[in-house]
Parts: sequence; structure tokens; C-alpha cells
Amino acid sequence: MGFSLDTIVGPSKRSDGLANGLVRIGITGEAIVGDAHARYFEAVSRGTCFHAAMQAGASLGTALTSTAVTLTLYNPIGSKVNLVLLEVALAVTTMLAAPGAPGSSTAAYCLAANVNPLAAAPSATTEATVRNCLLGGLDAVAKAYTAATLPAAPVVVRPLFGVSYSEITAASIAQFSTQFIDQTDGKIVLAPNTAITLQAIGAATSGIVSMMWEEVPFIS
Repeated sequence: MGFSLDTIVGPSKRSDGLANGLVRIGITGEAIVGDAHARYFEAVSRGTCFHAAMQAGASLGTALTSTAVTLTLYNPIGSKVNLVLLEVALAVTTMLAAPGAPGSSTAAYCLAANVNPLAAAPSATTEATVRNCLLGGLDAVAKAYTAATLPAAPVVVRPLFGVSYSEITAASIAQFSTQFIDQTDGKIVLAPNTAITLQAIGAATSGIVSMMWEEVPFIS
């Protein structure tokens, strides 16, 4: 059984300034919409979004490893929600490797995941504080760790960015800093008993990581 929808191409107001009740569309049939609030206001105001952040810089590593000491987001076994990753932020705080010849001192930062839902849960964990983005809202289902032994070395699922430290001179090394924000926007979703962490490959650096996600009940 179908239905019809009255639409209009162009302004939806009458000559007297009142809305005519028609839905606006473009000339190719697309719906015309506008923001009423900030991008994540609806989900945040309903208390379904959460964030966690490291409180100090830590080594981002030089290769993918199961011994994670940055920030790991984990959806526990038996969870009834999917974790929809919305944003990941990284502030590099220390460059540990001195500049060298061109190409000899580089680092790539990535999101690496444990994707096997039948694997063991992370162990030897140090929990980070998880806060509802609606400050004062309910607790999260997800866990965030600033240290964890993962069931296996994670695999890269999303490269973030790379840096060549050979471009930095010895005189400017003390001034080096960089921040990166990945608007993941739901392109990665964590099912129960999967995890994601930010790790680096290449030159040793340290930094502070934060993550924001939405918890969405899934339909089995």
C-alpha cells in the first residue's frame, strides 16, 4: 500500500509569511532540510553518547601490539548495544625519536581493532573514566581502558594520518606538536566483544587520545 506526500520546489511560505504545510524538495527530488540544533544534539540530549579520554600522554607504540597502553574502547561480552564510533582525537605530546635523514623518522597513526567476537576479553586492564556526553547522565555499557592486554594483536581498520619527522630541525624539535581529529561518524561500529584502539607504526611518539561514541541497542 503506497502513500502520497505533498511537496513543493522552492519557498514553503505563503505570501502572508505563514508556512503552507508542504514539504520542500529540490529540482531533482531531494528533500530540503536545515539544522535546528548542533549535529549530535539529539543523541547527546537523550543520554546515548559517551566519551573517554586519557589524562596524560603515553607511548603510542612503534608497531601493532596486543599490549595496548593508549586508549582502547571495548564492547563487553553480553552487551545489548552496538558502539557507534563518532569521533577520535589525538594530541601528540612528545616526539621521542630525534630527526634523521629524509624518510628515516616517520610515524603513521591508525585505528586498530580486535574483530573476533569469539576471542577472549581484554585482560590486565586499567579502566579510564567514561562520561555521558549529557553530563550527569546514565552510565555507559562500554568500557574504556588506558592499558589492556588484548586477545591478539589488532588489525588496522582505519588509517588516520602520517608524519615525517625528518622535516623537523633540531632547533624546532622542542616546539613540535600536532593535533588530529577524526570525524569517524559511524563508519566503524563495535559489536559485543570487539575492541578498538589507537596505535602508531614507525617512530616512537607519545600522545593523548580521546574517543566519543553512541550506544545503540541492536536487534537480534
